[in-house]
This record gives sequence, C-alpha cells and structure tokens, in this order.
Amino acid sequence: MFKGSEDPVKFCEDFLKSEIAYNEEHHILKSENAVANRLLKYHVHMSSVYKHLCETLPTAEAVRTVLSALLSSEAFWSCESLKVAREDRARLIRTNQAIADKAKEIAALMEEREELHNKSGFRSDTHYCVTDVIIQAAHHTRNGYFKGYIEKEFQRIASFDLKYWPSLPEFMKEISRDSREGYTAASDPMTAAGTSSAKASKADFIRAFLARLANSYKERGGHLPDGYVPSDVAMADIMNSVMDLEADCVVTAEYIKSFRQKERKKASVEA
Repeated sequence: MFKGSEDPVKFCEDFLKSEIAYNEEHHILKSENAVANRLLKYHVHMSSVYKHLCETLPTAEAVRTVLSALLSSEAFWSCESLKVAREDRARLIRTNQAIADKAKEIAALMEEREELHNKSGFRSDTHYCVTDVIIQAAHHTRNGYFKGYIEKEFQRIASFDLKYWPSLPEFMKEISRDSREGYTAASDPMTAAGTSSAKASKADFIRAFLARLANSYKERGGHLPDGYVPSDVAMADIMNSVMDLEADCVVTAEYIKSFRQKERKKASVEA
C-alpha cells in the first residue's frame, strides 16, 4: 500500500486533473487533455481500473506512470493516428522508390551529357565535380555554418584532382541505391507495435499502449515492475473509456484475452 491507494479513484482523478491544469497553464498537450477529460467523463467505468492499478502496483509513481502512458498512447498512437502512420509508411516506401528511379535516370542523363561534352565539340557550363555541387549549394542557400566553419578546409580538399572524387553520375547512382535499399522502420517502439499487424484494428491501440508501458519497466530505467500489464478486465474498461467506444463496439475482457493469446502464438512462431 502507498499513500493515496486507500482511495484509488480520488488519487487517480486528482492526478488527471493536475495534468490538465498543468498543460492548460503552459499551453501544451491539448490532445492529452482531451483524453484526460474523457477518462474523467467515464468515472464509473474507470473506477474499477483505478482500484486495480492501486492494488497491483507497488508505488504511487508506478500508478502515475500507467496513467501518463494511457494519456500519451491515445493522444499520439490512437487507432486513427496509427491508420495515418500506416499510410505514411506506404507513402515513404513509394517516395524512396521514386527517388531511386529518378536518381538512376538523372545518373544516366549525366553520363550522356559527359559523353556529349567529350565528343560533340560543345560543352555546357555545368558542375563537373561533387565538390562544386556542395560548395555552390551552401552558397546559394546561404549556409552560414558552412562558410564560417568548414568552407576553408573543404576548399583545400576540394582542390584534389577529379580522380580522387566520385563522378556526378556515380554520386547519383549512390543516391539511387541508398533509396532503393533503405529499410523503412518505425522511429519509436509504440509506432512499431501499433502498425505491426497486416490490417488496422482496435488491437493497434493495445499494442501501442503495451509498448509504451514496456518502455517504462524498471529494466529500462522506469517505475513499472518488469512485465507489468493491466488485467484483461482493466484493459477492456480502459479501451472502452479512452476510445469513447459506442455501445455496439465495446471491447470485452474476452476480446483482450483472445488478443493476448494470438500475440503469444505469433511471438512463439516468430521465435
């Protein structure tokens, strides 16, 4: 037992209210405030969750950690946000492929231009070394850091003969290769977990929320006991409240139990 756990509802709702007040005072995290207000709205449903957290967690800080994770998970990794993330991932993959294709095309055009320079009797006043491109790009964008810190040294090494540098076509081919072979991955564990399934569903939020909790385990420097997760019943109440689900879409404890079983089976197959 810890101070405040004798009245779990008051303890947890006081925390939510303090978060709302702090965010409003500092004009930040409006999306988290919306989630906190939603939880306060579902006072009856969340009361059993608050009791469960205070009974199963050893410290007040651990309870606050779960509540904070809940606010941020729905604010930034809601089902709708994860749907957008899936679309952005697909768009990023397409964009990289387009860059790869166009860079390859530009490399071929540069090789053609080089051949014309050498054989046609004409030349165009264009860059012929990657160092020229770097220097002129810095000048045209008025990059003061380049001019103030590295231009002098760069000009020295740029004076080396062309044989020491990749050609412009080679430079573009590398951009093409890099974009074509670059592996697309989520930049945080919550997005990775929330978009790991083939199709979008309510379970995306569960995965993101559990990943957010895992980020706060003691083994990772957090306040939660390693491996801690709320019960199936608590998770169902959390989802129904935080996602503001309609009566015909509510999540049950059986749904959560089935989800966990599928995740364990999936993990064993992947192992």
